[in-house]
This record gives sequence, structure tokens and C-alpha cells, in this order.
Amino acid sequence: MTSRFLIVKTGSLHDVSHDFVDRFGDTEHTFSRAAGLELKDTEVVEVFKGDGLPNDIGRFAGVFVTGSEAMVSHRADWVETTADWLRMALGQGLPILGVCFGHQLLAHALGAEVGPNKAGLEIGTVDISFLRHDDDALFGELPKTTKFHVIHHETVIAPPDGMRPLARSVLDGCQALRMGENAWGVQFHPEYTAEMMKVIWSAIGPEIEAGRSFDDLLEETPQGPELMRRFVALARSRHVYG
Repeated sequence: MTSRFLIVKTGSLHDVSHDFVDRFGDTEHTFSRAAGLELKDTEVVEVFKGDGLPNDIGRFAGVFVTGSEAMVSHRADWVETTADWLRMALGQGLPILGVCFGHQLLAHALGAEVGPNKAGLEIGTVDISFLRHDDDALFGELPKTTKFHVIHHETVIAPPDGMRPLARSVLDGCQALRMGENAWGVQFHPEYTAEMMKVIWSAIGPEIEAGRSFDDLLEETPQGPELMRRFVALARSRHVYG
């Protein structure tokens, strides 16, 4: 059984903060580190640069679809091409975890409506409330309310037909989806630490309320890497191909 993972890279953190990349590495580094993987155990495809995705998906135990500065609702050509590939991979049972933009892209691939969040930018460490997750292999071990980091403008406005959100926050009603037996999407960022969020927040420049600091608004989220590593274990033990 293969143990390699594909990272579908949908954007670069160079576009957000060179300081971030100097300190923590780019997206593939944050994902592999949080998931407990060595880079040699992954293959990175930069779809936002037009790189082609592999057809021989049996080479992989699973797939991560990353976050991005891009917007799914803009429907760039590479977004639609990647959505087509994801539908194929989902249909063949390849385990997939989409994060933030990746969550939205997975949902879009299955017919969801994705667009600007009416609540505006959601950023910081927030309470994610799980609604129906006790029997879910990925989320079932999480407390009903768990803190995760978030940063996003767009959201899954209407999930794919027949799917209901598994989690929500105060500002977003679709923080998690299960898409079939082996695929999940999360709007939050399980791969980020509080220090990473602080660098991103400084780079994008949203105002902080008077009298408050980053330390008031950001906390460590140990459940994040635990979730990533649980996905890796599930993918290695459960991946199937049609």
C-alpha cells in the first residue's frame, strides 16, 4: 500500500508574506509538518501555475487541497480544471482533505454555491461547533466545540445537494463537510499555529480593536495537527479505488 500524499497547491504564501515563508516555509511545508509527513513523502502540484494533475491516482494514499489567495467564485480556468480532477478522484474513492479554499473547491466540484461570506472577513482563533459528528471517522474524536484558526472571505453558501454542514462558527454556517466516504472539507486551518496566524494577520493588515492585542485574539490549537494526522492515518488504512 502506498504511503505517499499528493498536495494540490492552490496558492503560495509568498503572495501573503515573505516573512512567513522565511520562517515557516511555504504551503507544502505547513501541511506536511502539521500532518506528520516528510516532504519526501509528498508530491506537490502547483495547479495555480497551470501544473497538470496526475491521472494515476493509485500512487497516492490521499490528497490535501490547500488554501489560496484566489477566490473559487472567480472561476479561473485552473480552478475549473482542478474541480474536474477532484470529481474524478472523488468518484474513485481517493481520500481527500480540502482546507479553506480547498474546502470550497471540493464543494464547488460537487455543485455547491461558493461566494463571499455575508459576514465579511473571518479571522482569528474561533470556536468551531460540531453539529453531527459523533460517528464521523475524522471529526468524531473532537469535542463538540473546538478552537481552530480561520482566515477567509468566501464560504460555501449552499452545500452540494444532499449534504449538510457538520460544523459552524458564529460567522460561518459551513465550517466542515463530509463528501462521500473518504473526503472531507474544512473551512478552518488545522495546519496553522498561533504564531503563523500572527504573521499573516500582520501582513494583511486588518485593524485590531483598541485595547486588544494578537494575544487576545489568537490561541494555540493542538486539535489542528491531530486532525491532520488522523486524516493521514485514515487515508493509509481506508483508501479505495474504483
